[in-house]
Amino acid sequence: MLVFLVFTIMFIYILSILMGLTRISVKRIINWLIINRILYILLFMFDGILSIRVFHNNNIESFITVILVIISSIMVEINYSNKQRSHLMTINMILLILSILLLLTFNLIIVKK
Repeated sequence: MLVFLVFTIMFIYILSILMGLTRISVKRIINWLIINRILYILLFMFDGILSIRVFHNNNIESFITVILVIISSIMVEINYSNKQRSHLMTINMILLILSILLLLTFNLIIVKK
């Protein structure tokens, strides 16, 4: 149940990032930024709980997933800040996508073990 909840929040988180970063109006961008902040706080909480529950089996992967949640939330904040100033950088978007893909990968590794 917890794994399903984590992956559902991650899916909604990815969709909200895409929706927010494709908006043009600053007011809409701020609304999506607030939604993303709520989602990455939820993701951090539930992923932290999942990591604590499986820490005894695979402690390195659990620690990496928590670090990746923090990195992806930082990258979201950086990208939204750049989007509000209307110069979104490609390297930041690539790093955001890479951090989210790594987070998905490590969560799948944790679940499979």
